[in-house]
Amino acid sequence: MSFRSKHENHHPGRPADTRAPSPNDKRIFRAAMFASVLIILLVGAFVAYRMVFNTVRTASGPRFDLASLFIRGDQQSPEAGPDLGNPSIVVQRHLDLLRRKDFAAAYEDLSSPLRDMTPPEVFAQNAEKNEPLLRDVSAYACGGYSARGNRATLTGRTRYGTGGASRVTTALSKEGGQWKIVTLTLVYE
Repeated sequence: MSFRSKHENHHPGRPADTRAPSPNDKRIFRAAMFASVLIILLVGAFVAYRMVFNTVRTASGPRFDLASLFIRGDQQSPEAGPDLGNPSIVVQRHLDLLRRKDFAAAYEDLSSPLRDMTPPEVFAQNAEKNEPLLRDVSAYACGGYSARGNRATLTGRTRYGTGGASRVTTALSKEGGQWKIVTLTLVYE
C-alpha cells in the first residue's frame, strides 16, 4: 500500500519527489555552463597561440658564400671539404667556428705571429665578448678577395636572421700552403 499526496504527479522512469528548479538552481546551472564554455575557449586560445606563435624552429646553419670558388678555376671539388686554399672560405669557416664556440679550431686559423701574441685563453675570452656579433648569423658573403704572393685581403659581410649585417675586413698570410688570419675586423652596420 502506498500513500501519495493528490498534488504529486508520478511518471514512470522519473523519481517520485521531483520538484521544479528554483531560481537559485538556474543561476548555478548558468554559472557552471558559462565557466565550462570559458575554460574551453581559454584552452582553445592557448593551443592556437602555441601552434601559431610559440613554435620551435631549429635554425639551419648559416649559408656560406661560394661565389669566390667560381672566380678562380683551380678549386677543389666540394666533396673535399672547405677549400682552405681560398681566403674567402677560410674567413667564413673561421667566423662559423667562432659562432659555434669551437674556439680551439678557430684558434688554429690564426697566423703564427698572431698566435704568439695571443694565448688561446685570451683568444677565447675575446671571442666570448664578441659573441653578439656572431649570434643569429644567417649568411656569409665574402665573394671576392685580392691575393699577391703570400698575402691576401678581403672584405665581406655577415647577414643576420633578425636583420642587419656586419662588415668583415680581413688580412691573411699563407703559411705551409694554407691561408692564416693576420687580422680580422667585424663591425656591425
